[in-house]
Amino acid sequence: MKRFFSFSRTPILTSAAAFVVALAITTPTDAAPIRFDNPAGPNHFVWAAPAPQAIWLDVTASPTDQLGVGSPSAFRQLADVDGSSNVAGLGGPNGGEMQIDSTFQFFVEGVDFGVAIPSGLPWAQGGSIITPGFSEMNIPDVGTGYLGVRFDLGAGDQFGWIGVNRSGNQLDAFAWGYETEPGAPIAAGVPEPGTLSLLVIGSRALLRRRKRRGRK
Repeated sequence: MKRFFSFSRTPILTSAAAFVVALAITTPTDAAPIRFDNPAGPNHFVWAAPAPQAIWLDVTASPTDQLGVGSPSAFRQLADVDGSSNVAGLGGPNGGEMQIDSTFQFFVEGVDFGVAIPSGLPWAQGGSIITPGFSEMNIPDVGTGYLGVRFDLGAGDQFGWIGVNRSGNQLDAFAWGYETEPGAPIAAGVPEPGTLSLLVIGSRALLRRRKRRGRK
């Protein structure tokens, strides 16, 4: 005697839709990664500057909210007249730090998209982009990568990243982000642009299918 088992997909669809909607409405207070994209055009925040001027990039602020001054969550880029350049945190007990290379522990180290920060590389207040006659960072000239950063706003270490395009001895930041929960790692480049809109679209599609099935 054969037995046939059946079950309703309604709870699964409803739960999936609720889960996606919950993700879509997550706020910074829910301890989640935040990403800021640096737009092209007049609102683009220019991190690089003519030597020997230092410009500070705060990874917890949008391009239009940048103050350009030092703070625990800010990182400066400095190019010198001799062609050398570097990036660094503010220093001090709560100043930000960068991930640097594990060989010389002298150059700031770029990682690929999706790599978890911290990635296991050493930390330092800063690292060189290029030092003429010696060496340079691992992101090639006219290349793209992500810099791992950490800082302490008073609740413990928080991790973040800066997405950069390198051109010679300077870096242009195309995006940056950080994890709002102290101690929690963050994937470089995450969340991707459009992630929330895709989640919302997906949740609406699930709800529409559920309603159509309910009318049949």
